[in-house]
Amino acid sequence: MVARLRKCRHRRPPIKVVVGGGCLFAVLTLALAGPTQPTTAAQQAQGAAAPSAPAKGQPAPLNLPAWAQPPSVQPEPPSGLLQGLPGPTAQAAKGPTQLIDLPRMDNRAIVELISSLITQLEITHDYGSATEAQQAQIAVPASVVAVGPVLVRTDAHKRKLLMRFGYLRRPGQLPQLWLRGMVSPEPGSSNPDNALIEPAVSAIIASRNKSETDIPLADLQTQTINLAYIDADSAIGMLKAMGFNVVAAERPSGGLAQTSIYPGSGTYGSGGAFGNNTLPNPLFGPGQLQGGMMSPSSPGAVPTLPRLVRNQELPIVIRMPGPNPQDVGLVGAAADGTVAPTGSGQGGLTAILGTSSRLSTETLSSPTSQLMVLYNPDRPEQFSQLRKAISESIDTPARQIVIEAMVLEVTSTGLRDLGVQWNYQQGLNTLAIGSLTAGSGTNTLAFTRNSAIEAAARTFFIKVEALVQTGKAEVLARPSVLTLDNRQASIRVGTDIPIATSRDTSSGGDARVSYSFFYLPTGIQLNVRPRIDNEGHEVSLQVDAAVSTTVANLGTQIRSPGDVVLAAAPAVSTRRVQTYARIPNSTPLIIGGLISRTRDEVRDATPVLGELPYIGALFRSKKEASNRDEVIIILTPYVLEQGRTGLMAALPKDAPAFDYSRENALFRKNVRLRAEDTINLAYIRENARLRHFRSIVNQVAAVDPARVQQSALALVANQRTPGENTLMTGVLYGVIANHYVGKPIQAKHIQLIMERDKGEVKVRSLADVLAGLGDGRNATSFFSAHSDKCLAITFNTSRDELQAGNILAEPEPQTRMIGCKSDRSDWNSLIYELNRDADSHTILLKDESDLLRLSHAIAVRRLIQINGGKRMLNFDNLSIGRVLSLPEFGEDQNHLLDADVADYFYLSLHSLRQFEHEFEAGMSAIDGTLRSGKFNDIVPASKLRPMAGATEH
Repeated sequence: MVARLRKCRHRRPPIKVVVGGGCLFAVLTLALAGPTQPTTAAQQAQGAAAPSAPAKGQPAPLNLPAWAQPPSVQPEPPSGLLQGLPGPTAQAAKGPTQLIDLPRMDNRAIVELISSLITQLEITHDYGSATEAQQAQIAVPASVVAVGPVLVRTDAHKRKLLMRFGYLRRPGQLPQLWLRGMVSPEPGSSNPDNALIEPAVSAIIASRNKSETDIPLADLQTQTINLAYIDADSAIGMLKAMGFNVVAAERPSGGLAQTSIYPGSGTYGSGGAFGNNTLPNPLFGPGQLQGGMMSPSSPGAVPTLPRLVRNQELPIVIRMPGPNPQDVGLVGAAADGTVAPTGSGQGGLTAILGTSSRLSTETLSSPTSQLMVLYNPDRPEQFSQLRKAISESIDTPARQIVIEAMVLEVTSTGLRDLGVQWNYQQGLNTLAIGSLTAGSGTNTLAFTRNSAIEAAARTFFIKVEALVQTGKAEVLARPSVLTLDNRQASIRVGTDIPIATSRDTSSGGDARVSYSFFYLPTGIQLNVRPRIDNEGHEVSLQVDAAVSTTVANLGTQIRSPGDVVLAAAPAVSTRRVQTYARIPNSTPLIIGGLISRTRDEVRDATPVLGELPYIGALFRSKKEASNRDEVIIILTPYVLEQGRTGLMAALPKDAPAFDYSRENALFRKNVRLRAEDTINLAYIRENARLRHFRSIVNQVAAVDPARVQQSALALVANQRTPGENTLMTGVLYGVIANHYVGKPIQAKHIQLIMERDKGEVKVRSLADVLAGLGDGRNATSFFSAHSDKCLAITFNTSRDELQAGNILAEPEPQTRMIGCKSDRSDWNSLIYELNRDADSHTILLKDESDLLRLSHAIAVRRLIQINGGKRMLNFDNLSIGRVLSLPEFGEDQNHLLDADVADYFYLSLHSLRQFEHEFEAGMSAIDGTLRSGKFNDIVPASKLRPMAGATEH
């Protein structure tokens, strides 16, 4: 486009707006206003960026930045200037390097601004990309982030004019546009076009602000966020406190949804509370969002958002309405979500089914806690920043903790052997009073460091185990429970004793007695509420522990006149403790002092003779015994680390007794992954390059996650690792080899689609193919007939190609004979070389052991299919404790070979080697993408650390 030249006398030349390249830029009149005082881009943007001054009686716009305020009266430029070219009175160039102040904007907006400048110069002034020699003439300072190529044009005097852009950020200051323009090859010269840039920047900023002033609601992008841990009301309250504009769609008692707008307190006002699932009553009216909102004229009316919004009001968060309790409760539940009885018999127990339960009007399967976000599609960082705030600060999971309990009953002899120890800990110091062993002669008052606590605890448990083995102590219960931080956990182990009660319902001459039963709980009851500190080093506990047992011969009996027991109630001995404690993580808390004393008297007598007076004492005896027992409760908290690795402490040990099995013909058999089934991934997870690139990708994803998914950066996004699916496939092959109990698949049940003959598709079994290459009858004859040959079956992947007529190209292999040594010494290297190409996968058969390997590869394919597909092949999913369903095949079931089976056959041998290749290729691709400059607006390529010692493959 060529700028049209014309004269203007009394007004500024117009601005032409051109849309191209996915962004808005302006083709400007690059004329200067004579010898006027220079201004910054932020100041010059006032005239075109801000809306017109408000009319009399209308409120002035609020919360607008300084550079967007209504303009003041500016002097008219002198006449006689030509549009698009500097006039004779143009301002002189300031020098080869300039720094132009910019308003507050992010790096992405600065890059867009520079791109608009470059496009404008290319269109209006015939600038183009410079050569490498010309690029070397303009050096970029270390603190400047260069954007775009070096531009060059030839002026009327045949001079080469060079220009380059970048931006500079310094702490506590607004960003600045860096410009260097020179006349090649003179280093100190100044490009005369430098004077055109500052007014052009002001006009572009003004055009950008105007385009973001009135955005139709229909043009906004929508995304939903499912809340995993916090309720929607609390999330909305927190977002409002952080300054986001939120809209809550509520469901009143009438059943109609209504909308309430709560503007962010950081921009539009305050008011409201959160934390108790209660939001304030909204204030409807203008001045909150641009254009206000419709006020409900009557209860039940639905307010709506304004049709036009400003970019600075985005993002807008909408709380999605949640279903009613009866819609998500049990089928046939009452209106409040509780269970409604269907029919009842005597005693209030359900006896028979009553009438059909009344179900909800609609079956709802939508999420219960969900937020919808409206944001500008040209500013994806709006959604990214909101999602980051929710995931990192609001919707965070509570930490988990395992509470292990041990309840011991120790005899008086055992108490003397065990001894008593009390501890007081402050910081890293411990005050210990007493000894683990009574009479040991050790200090009764000792001051030790924190390292002695674990040793003392181990010594204590060793002595407890010794007492249990000698019969001086009995373990009454040893339960454990997994709970969340600051949530109550309850453990009860005991027996409910039925107690009968009677009621006389006699009337007249009829004697009637009715009986009923209630249950008296006995045993061990433990209630614990743990609270973890920020570092996970200490745990505060509320403990309520009770141990109750029945006492023999102390119960109450009610007898009839005929000495018939009508009712009985046992005596119950209860020992209970309620306390608060704060203990270090993984340290036992010992609660003692629950002592009980029993006195037993046993009388033996000879019948009749023992009851005689005087001489009866000769025929009877009496023995008295007293016991003193103490119940000791030991609580040990284990704070789990975040993520799946922290759950290892709560998993059972690798023993066959804990394997998950289903002895049912209708379900598949399962296997629980043990330590020997997996590999140690610490050297991969802690790799410095991987962690470095993940941190960079997280920075990019926080601004624009869509750009991450569309580039090589997706290889490490969301905790992915390049090549992890390859390594985990090798792990699954080991699971099949160690745990698959089915019969190996015979060669006659393995099928191939052979090369077409006159357009006909032929399917043959592998046994027929091998027999045809052997004696024609037996498949194994191939191996004896060709001791120096291998059969290579190669599949070429074509599922990602946009080519017509290739639907059967992938499962149709190419078979050929290749030479190999009879002792298989070169077999491993051959199969590696045949599978180095990522687009082809080869099965190499040398002897009958390869048929067994091929059978296992088919089982791996089925194992992946029935356990979630290829998306399961990641480090976090296949870890210790994961339960996998094993495949089962019928005796006559046929299996078609394909590229996946060939790939699994190869990875059964070279999964580690192939993983290394894919990992290094992925790291190189990510490094090249970041250094290409595509993400300079977020992570400048000049700020990347050099990668040393990269291995080439």
